Amino acid sequence: MVSERLRRASVVIEQVSHRFRSKRFASDPSVIGRVVNLDSAPTTIIAVMPREFEYPSFADFWLPIAHIEDQDVAWQQRGRPVDSRTLLRLSNATDSAKAAAALSVVAARLVARRRRLS
Repeated sequence: MVSERLRRASVVIEQVSHRFRSKRFASDPSVIGRVVNLDSAPTTIIAVMPREFEYPSFADFWLPIAHIEDQDVAWQQRGRPVDSRTLLRLSNATDSAKAAAALSVVAARLVARRRRLS
């Protein structure tokens, strides 16, 4: 989750693809936490997705919606659509049923928020 402190500081946080890390950082394992300039913005890399993860296949970066919801005019004009997807990677020790239950709570909050904004 994006901390409020980082949102206020306008620091972009994103996950990067394995392909991007391999090409840009020669597969450096210490890239997580590094701040780099991407698209002229200081960006903190918070995760590197596994090699086999491709969603969509052309993407090299994934941003939290919190970073675009107030800046992306096209997204706002579509009425803050529900076509966004939530992706997560669970550790082997994580119970998927518990994760699904937690996401259900988040989904309910998003639905309630959308109704308030409509």
